[in-house]
Amino acid sequence: MSRSPCATPPTGASVLGVRVFGTLVAPDGTEVGTHEQALLWHPMIYHYGRSWVAPADGEYVLCVRVEPPTFMRHDEVNGRRFTEPVENRVQRREGRARSGLTV
Repeated sequence: MSRSPCATPPTGASVLGVRVFGTLVAPDGTEVGTHEQALLWHPMIYHYGRSWVAPADGEYVLCVRVEPPTFMRHDEVNGRRFTEPVENRVQRREGRARSGLTV
């Protein structure tokens, strides 16, 4: 599984102030829907996400698009990172999702 497109290499720290969109793709290739993924807080880590309901059994793919941050970081070098949108495809490690359950 690839590193989150919302993480700063090599630390893996979350990048705040970005808009993240996910498009769930069904096993037959049709798009189930696209939703903005909210910034979620957990005592151990910030992350972007939401629960999805699989309409049918199968192996789903989540296509993630991350827009550039709305503000620059603290200096000229680091502030110029993530200036273009990033896209990535993510597939569940567990493989198949069951109908009606969150993905």
